[in-house]
Amino acid sequence: MSGQKTAYFLFIGIVTFFRIIPFRILYIISDGVYFLLYKIVGYRKSVVRKNLEYCFPEKSIREKREIERKFYKNLTDLILESIKGYTISEKEILKRFSVTNAEILDKYYNQERSLIMAVAHMGNWELATGSVVKDFKHKAVVLYKPLTNKYIDAYVYKQRKRFGLELLAIFNTAAYFSKKREQPKAFFMVADQYSPSTKRKNAVFFGKETVFLHGPETYSRKYNLPIIYMEIKKVKRGYYLATLSILEDEPTKLKEGELTQKYALKLEESIKKYPDTWMWSHKRWKDKKIY
Repeated sequence: MSGQKTAYFLFIGIVTFFRIIPFRILYIISDGVYFLLYKIVGYRKSVVRKNLEYCFPEKSIREKREIERKFYKNLTDLILESIKGYTISEKEILKRFSVTNAEILDKYYNQERSLIMAVAHMGNWELATGSVVKDFKHKAVVLYKPLTNKYIDAYVYKQRKRFGLELLAIFNTAAYFSKKREQPKAFFMVADQYSPSTKRKNAVFFGKETVFLHGPETYSRKYNLPIIYMEIKKVKRGYYLATLSILEDEPTKLKEGELTQKYALKLEESIKKYPDTWMWSHKRWKDKKIY
């Protein structure tokens, strides 16, 4: 048996286990994983601390350690909730993730305009799959990077699509956008990662020059697609609330880089409100060589 198949069967075993246990047991396990990940292993702890110091130099060590501790608690919840999310019902997902103001997109749907949803690694974006299909009139299309394990990738692809979501591999983005669409679509792009691409965009983020993925600005300006920011708030364990805000109606009227800067400022505002729910373990500033 190949290594990929072995990993797949192990993954399916884990998914099956979390499928049969209730959420209250899941969170007991999450507390144990948190202790192992944070207290024993110290998973990417140096990266988390350097990121927090880089963004919050004005905060005391005690304040930053509190954000750090809560981040790891949220991280383990996110991992286990996402695994369980592959098998829970649409009713359960809609109970746990909701959008407060999806109606602000109706005017674009009535104009037959597609749009771009600029999302970040905050809250639990995996549980949004049911809500964005149910609450949006636009056809929801999520851009994703295929997993290296083709068996696990096929399973995750199927489970994410089961409520009507459309998935688009990032390698096919340019070709897909060039096609004519019969139904207005909402393209979800998680845009808050470091970009190694030469097409990347620069913006001031937490007072520092920071590189961002180029996708949201590139495609919104090229096809004049409105860009919408989605802020995800963790209400309590297992429950999330998303709020939408319009970043730009007419992106072609902006100068290059302005749209990315708008996104950066909105994201910074969200992180300052809910600092422990952002993905601090990512190496966000590789070009600054702070790691």
